[in-house]
Amino acid sequence: MKTQKVIDHIVSWLKDYADNAGIKGFV
Repeated sequence: MKTQKVIDHIVSWLKDYADNAGIKGFV
């Protein structure tokens, strides 16, 4: 398992979700 790849994927997903939700101050 490539843990780093999984973490990067989750982080980028969270950033996209935050942008869509309009909570840019979260990150």
